Amino acid sequence: IYIYISNLFRVQRRSELEPVDLECLFLEITSRSCYYLLCCIYFPPSADNRFWSNYIDKAGDISVIIIVGDLNVDIFNTPRTHPMHDTLLYNNLVYNIRDPTRNSKSTSTLIDPILTTIEIGYSQRGVFCMRSLRFLHFTRF
Repeated sequence: IYIYISNLFRVQRRSELEPVDLECLFLEITSRSCYYLLCCIYFPPSADNRFWSNYIDKAGDISVIIIVGDLNVDIFNTPRTHPMHDTLLYNNLVYNIRDPTRNSKSTSTLIDPILTTIEIGYSQRGVFCMRSLRFLHFTRF
């Protein structure tokens, strides 16, 4: 996983939050006007759901959290009993993408969301359709 961050920001890796069994990167990003925790993750379908309660909740007192990546949890069809939903509620996380990020001939899924704390506003969001039936999604803060 790679993340490009402008040199206008100060960045500190938070490796203590990164599970060893997942492709994941946590960065604490600060500037004069912001203080964010950014998580970029690939969550394979076979991964243990403990990530949602064990790692995100350990972020501490950071009030602004951004989670991006391939979560392999279909937001459209995941039962409310899934551990992810508790973590979203506990950390005041919301979905910034509400359109499918993957389509097949028979299904549409949202498994590549951009999750942010409610405090973050955005100026633009959307999904670009690609030929491979995968979608590129974005949020501009």
